Amino acid sequence: MKQKHRNIPVFVPHEGCPHACVFCNQKSITHSSGITPHEAQEEFNKLKSPCEPGTQIAFFGGSFTAIGTDRMTAFLNAAAEAVKRGAAESIRLSTRPDAVDDEILNILRSFPVRSIELGIQSISDRVLSACGRGHNAAQSIDAMKRVKKAGFELGGQMMTGLPESTREDELETARAICCCGADCSRIYPTVVLRGTKLYELAREGKYIPRTREESAEDAASAYRVFFDHGVNVLRVGLCANEGLSDEDCFGSFDPAVGEMCLSIIYRDEIEKKLVSSLPPRGSQIKIYVPEGDVSQAVGQNKSNRIYLTVKYGLSRIGFYENCSLTRFEAEIEVD
Repeated sequence: MKQKHRNIPVFVPHEGCPHACVFCNQKSITHSSGITPHEAQEEFNKLKSPCEPGTQIAFFGGSFTAIGTDRMTAFLNAAAEAVKRGAAESIRLSTRPDAVDDEILNILRSFPVRSIELGIQSISDRVLSACGRGHNAAQSIDAMKRVKKAGFELGGQMMTGLPESTREDELETARAICCCGADCSRIYPTVVLRGTKLYELAREGKYIPRTREESAEDAASAYRVFFDHGVNVLRVGLCANEGLSDEDCFGSFDPAVGEMCLSIIYRDEIEKKLVSSLPPRGSQIKIYVPEGDVSQAVGQNKSNRIYLTVKYGLSRIGFYENCSLTRFEAEIEVD
């Protein structure tokens, strides 16, 4: 059983980032202009010890390794003190692929940094250029390999639905992250935030955001790649508690896209089983899924139950737990 992961997030929005990607407005996501090392220290002092297993102080929101060595080490010193007294087990940070050279990695190794997440976003040079990302795919590959070689846990963050991106681009991005030895990943369907270049492009009709259903399908396709390679997906989509509303976005922000993604995977796995041993129309069937996954298998607003019932002419579908099954496994029993 994988250890439960818990982050104590510290947001450093936009600090150190030398580029303005078309999709990025960290202040909209965090509703914050940042935090100082002293303020972070005060927050860490409030943490109780011993911490829960798997707890990490996590520097998110910007390009942490590009904020300047003095400021970066001030944050790391504050976090290291908390780790030393048992208020966290280690440090996690998020940064850009072009901001992790050997000098930076050597600095990080002198602190209790365990995990480095890289904002890969896409492995397509065409997409990276369209987004104004400021680095190319080769730099992303090199950075992932450097992080692994230096002995850190590697996380790869990717986005779906970016300008000029296709489903195959996104699958290739997920595969590249896996092939570089990632231990974990995050999938972020593009949200068009107010105050970004992408927002203006969408208003002008030069960029068409994907629908919620398309975003969930995109995420499910990438998730399958990570799952098949044994790479743990930490999150799909932005957090519901990040304070975003429809007023912050062009189109809607759907915090349930992660649940929709998982439901799509279950729908497809269940359908494979149904097709392989098709029950007579009008049958009543029982579907068994892993413990705790019934709601994902049933689908949002019972979407999977309705879809399977109608498509295969079933009279009734019941969903039940089976603790012997593993993630995305399903067993079907005909009454």
